[in-house]
Amino acid sequence: MTENSFIDTKSRSLTITCDLEIPKGGAEGVVIAQAGMFGGWSLYLKNGKPKYAYNWLAREKYVIEAPDKLPEGKVKLVYDFDYDGGGLHKGGTGKLLVNGKKVAEGRIDKTMGALYSLAAETADIGLDSYSPVTDDYDPWDNSYTGTINSVTLKHKD
Repeated sequence: MTENSFIDTKSRSLTITCDLEIPKGGAEGVVIAQAGMFGGWSLYLKNGKPKYAYNWLAREKYVIEAPDKLPEGKVKLVYDFDYDGGGLHKGGTGKLLVNGKKVAEGRIDKTMGALYSLAAETADIGLDSYSPVTDDYDPWDNSYTGTINSVTLKHKD
């Protein structure tokens, strides 16, 4: 979906809840991503571990990574972001939760305030199409290898 037809994720607190199924042997790839190499974010699995990457104008990159792989079977993966407030481009704290337990937390010092990226960049579920948000995965082969039952984004304010 293009940026103007997707939920506004800029300069605000939000929660991303993903209902996943992890196959035997684990899963890899992008669960959900928005925008690309000049600004955006991605929630994905690398080496079976959940990671969240935030790319601020291709100048600063922030990564929050869980220490352990996701377990096999049904998993509820949540990215929870608490925005500092006080205007545009401010920071906040992001947390990764697996089945209700916090597994990682990190600081994102700056966030996008107006537009993420080029008009061609999109929000995608199951891959990061067009240009990649992060160089942590292959730009041409980053499809999620498990099952995504649902992804829900909600504003917290």
